[in-house]
Amino acid sequence: MSDEKKVTVETHETLWSIAQRELGDGKRWIDLFVKNQHGLAKKVYVRAGTELTLPESGFDPSANFDPSGQ
Repeated sequence: MSDEKKVTVETHETLWSIAQRELGDGKRWIDLFVKNQHGLAKKVYVRAGTELTLPESGFDPSANFDPSGQ
C-alpha cells in the first residue's frame, strides 16, 4: 500500500492552482509536472478526472525529470 497522497483534477484546474492549494505555492507546479510527467505526456494542461500524485516535501524536480518523457 502506498502512502503517497493523490488528488483528482477538477474542471478548470491547472497545475498552478493545484500546487497553490495542495503544496502552498503555485510556483511548485513544476514539481507536480515532474512527479507525474509520464501520465501527463509532456502537457501542462491536465484533464478533469486525471489523478495526480503529490510530491513529498523536499522533492527535487531536477533529480526526477526525464526529458525523454519515458
